[in-house]
Amino acid sequence: PETAWLDSRPTVITRASNFPPFQFSQNGEPVGYSVDLMNRIAQLAGFEIRYVSGIPWTEGLAHIRNQDGKVDVLLTAMNTKERREFMTFTKDYLELPFKIFVRADDSSISAIDDLNGKTVGIEKGYALVKKIQETYPEINLMELEGAAPAALRALSLGKVDAYIGNLPVSNYHIVNLGLVNLKIAADTPFEFHTQAFGIRKDWPELASILDKAMAAIPLEERLSLQEKWGLIEREEAESVSIRDQL
Repeated sequence: PETAWLDSRPTVITRASNFPPFQFSQNGEPVGYSVDLMNRIAQLAGFEIRYVSGIPWTEGLAHIRNQDGKVDVLLTAMNTKERREFMTFTKDYLELPFKIFVRADDSSISAIDDLNGKTVGIEKGYALVKKIQETYPEINLMELEGAAPAALRALSLGKVDAYIGNLPVSNYHIVNLGLVNLKIAADTPFEFHTQAFGIRKDWPELASILDKAMAAIPLEERLSLQEKWGLIEREEAESVSIRDQL
């Protein structure tokens, strides 16, 4: 079935967005760890990719749900029960810790319970929104379009009291936006921010193809890609487990 699928569908429409260092635009071209990984997978498996940009997250989910051919694959997506109703996932290929970010002059927050009654910026439509609403209903969430940069700018300007986001993405934007008045205040009790390739539900063959191709990429090559995009330091490579690369 996988061979027949590849023969019948030579081009996979893949959403590229602003989620560095995993996917973002550089000189008008999609780049990042997830882009490099997908390109390598496509090379190994033998299919073509066409990247589309400028599609908001919620719209991308709608295209996947509707199977309208405008988006076939999301490069980074959290595997949730709700999404499995209309999307197929590969194995998780990223595990990122969630952190609480505050302004540097704020010493009132040292744990997530300290956010009760406060306003926390978060990306609109992300899976973490529901988790926070269910487990910490006293936290006031301000859902923002524009992903991490908008939430971090809002925090820097004092429009929200804190931001909860994954560490590599947040650090990337803090440095590149020059937000020198922000700091990490605390860990969160949430599981790691896992990410997989999200695929339209009627293409289970593609999920299997992607998993097999990822498994065929040598560990050293995966580590080199992670180092390239600042996900690990080279001295950490020896301690990275095989499980982390799945």
